[in-house]
Amino acid sequence: MSIPIVAVSTGFSNVEVSLLKKKCKFSVTPANIPATEIIANVESAVRPLNAEQGAFNNILQHADPPKPNITTELCDALKSLKEDNSI
Repeated sequence: MSIPIVAVSTGFSNVEVSLLKKKCKFSVTPANIPATEIIANVESAVRPLNAEQGAFNNILQHADPPKPNITTELCDALKSLKEDNSI
C-alpha cells in the first residue's frame, strides 16, 4: 500500500526529508525519566509494601533514560515540522 504524497509550497530541509522518509518507524525517547511522577502515581498501591516501595523508588531514581533511536538533528527536524502550521 503506497501513501499519497501531497505537494506543498514550502520546501523541506534535507534532514526533514530524511525524517519524513522514516514514516513512523521511530520513537522519540524522553530526555529524562519522570521518576517523581511515576512514584506519585503508584505510591498508593505500594504503600502497604514499605520494603518494596523503597526498592521501587531507588530503582526509578537511579534509572537511565533510554537511548534515542534518532539523531539530535532528526529530533530538531521533527520539532520544526511539528511547529509548522502550514503543513
